[in-house]
Amino acid sequence: MAPQPWTGGQPLAVPSRTIWGIRIGSYFFDNLVCTALSYLLFFLLIASAITTFASGKHSAAGILAAGWIVIIAVADILLPLLYGTIFIGVWGRTLGMLMVGTRVVDASTGSPIGFGRAFARSLVFYVLFLCCIIPGVINLFSPLWDPAGQGWHDKAARCRVVIQP
Repeated sequence: MAPQPWTGGQPLAVPSRTIWGIRIGSYFFDNLVCTALSYLLFFLLIASAITTFASGKHSAAGILAAGWIVIIAVADILLPLLYGTIFIGVWGRTLGMLMVGTRVVDASTGSPIGFGRAFARSLVFYVLFLCCIIPGVINLFSPLWDPAGQGWHDKAARCRVVIQP
């Protein structure tokens, strides 16, 4: 059994595999939130294009179409990064973590990690998936064999995920 996670200073005897399963549920929910936000942005851009085209400014529609592709590509990359950074930086947890009762804390003190380390954690997590899917998947499974139950993105930010309802 890995070192025990803590909740507000109180140790909680939970095997690392249990925490890993909870974390996967959190990632799944957070992915749904980011996907929903991306689709919302996409539909807003489509509505803008339809309005532009309907107004008779056909030359602007081509420029707008190129802009949509860039905006959607950037949003699909930046949205999860910003989502993780902002939510963990401000509240110490994402909406998915709130749903499953976990929080990100400093690995040694148990205190909040702040925006800088939340950004580093999110950046490592999403860059591993963007480079090639295999490192991202290995990162998802890495808490299973890590003695402290940390993923690579947790190690990069010197933090832990703990159970804290």
